[in-house]
Amino acid sequence: MERHQFPNYPCTSCHNQDMSTITLRTGSIIPLEESGPLCAQCHNDIHNAWKEGNHGITELKCVECHDPHFENKKSPISTPKSVTFSSVLQMISATGAFIGILLTVLAAIKVK
Repeated sequence: MERHQFPNYPCTSCHNQDMSTITLRTGSIIPLEESGPLCAQCHNDIHNAWKEGNHGITELKCVECHDPHFENKKSPISTPKSVTFSSVLQMISATGAFIGILLTVLAAIKVK
């Protein structure tokens, strides 16, 4: 399997051999789909803000928008075509967030 853009981190740095589970630093084993605690091991401040914000409330997972396999400092967010939602609430939340960002940008342009 390709090691993506992490030459110093093999797949097993995050994935277990069966590729369906993750072992955290604490030794806890969690399903791959519940990868938030893994992300929190290095991004705890962001994870805590996520838990208390709209993303956490709607139970969006980090990997639903952010692809940990590709380091892209400008935009770690997946393209809209690659995003899938596991519930209507998640889709509504993401759509609302997009509209909010769009309105903010349009207001900023109008002010200038």
